[in-house]
Amino acid sequence: MFDDQIPPGWEHPFEMLRKKWKTIPSGNDLRAESASRLQLTDTEVLEKWRRAHAHDTVDEGFGIRGWYHEIYRTFMRGKKVLDIGCGMALSTIPFAEMGADLTFVDIVADNVRLVERLCKLKGIKANFLHMEDLESLASLPRDYDVVTAVGSLINAPLAVTKREIDVIKLHLRPGGRWLHFAYPRSRWEREGSVEFSKWGEMTDGPGTPWMEFHDREKMEWLFSPSKIRILFECEWHNNDFNWFDIELSPPIGEQIAHVPFSALSAQNGGTITASQGGVDVHTAPQQWAYSALAPLTSGTLPAGKLVLRVMLQVTQGQVGIAVATQDISAPFIAEVGMGPSALPRIAEIAIPDGEKARFLVIRNWAPTERSVAHLSDITVFRPEASSP
Repeated sequence: MFDDQIPPGWEHPFEMLRKKWKTIPSGNDLRAESASRLQLTDTEVLEKWRRAHAHDTVDEGFGIRGWYHEIYRTFMRGKKVLDIGCGMALSTIPFAEMGADLTFVDIVADNVRLVERLCKLKGIKANFLHMEDLESLASLPRDYDVVTAVGSLINAPLAVTKREIDVIKLHLRPGGRWLHFAYPRSRWEREGSVEFSKWGEMTDGPGTPWMEFHDREKMEWLFSPSKIRILFECEWHNNDFNWFDIELSPPIGEQIAHVPFSALSAQNGGTITASQGGVDVHTAPQQWAYSALAPLTSGTLPAGKLVLRVMLQVTQGQVGIAVATQDISAPFIAEVGMGPSALPRIAEIAIPDGEKARFLVIRNWAPTERSVAHLSDITVFRPEASSP
């Protein structure tokens, strides 16, 4: 439906996006560098935030951000919220003040420092994370009630955004909510249906590398293979913006086993080394050589259909991710191949009967060289009844 290949020049998306988003929305269509805000006194920092917040929420500004603060006021109380791309947190500090437990995340370290300082000044207890890359999220729990992406996932091509959502959604509990602020197709058409690489500067000013409108069809693709239910969507503020309130139902259900990286053993000249948020596997150079092996559990998996899910990023060659019986020399129960990607991806391997599955096998599919992959998660699930 949509192209899942990373466009040329977007192989390292965070590097591109950081150049722009060290300047943050500050109300009244103004933008300011978070680094310069950090040089201000506490009184000045707090006053500038309050003015920007009031501009977007009070009187005429109610139609910018104030309306969704009011809608979610009761809902947010007691919720565990992951805020992706917090910026100055004009949208999400109010959720914390409503009683939500916030984790503020941003790709720009100074943005995180600024929000941490604001929360301290306001007496808000929260968590903070500088997202150097997607692997940085590995330290976060996987039971958030809500993810907020308030304009933070629209400045890159869809293929890049999908890789990001593939990782972020792992931290949202089954049935959790995803609140998504974007720009609608109607605005794009009104402004000339220009190339997305040019539309960014038209909407968000100089240095914006991309702007992509999001609609229902794109949202369903971005979250696939997970199933989503859009509970509420609207366009507002002269059709400049659109909002999606999404309920996420993952394609897999109950977690059965989590395979620790310590269970992996190198085979046939392959190597395994610890790396940020996981391990790097360098396969043996021979094609089809078994290079890493791990038991799926310490005992026996339950009978019935299961799914092995491996989050990985292949940076060289091509690897096979397989499920083997007790006899690893016998034909595999199932196997998928994964090639290079700019961002981590998810391999899902269907297991027809868990009782027969014993091992995870990683092998080299490349014909003439070693393959290299970074693994950041290995988990076995029982599919929900509605899952394919």
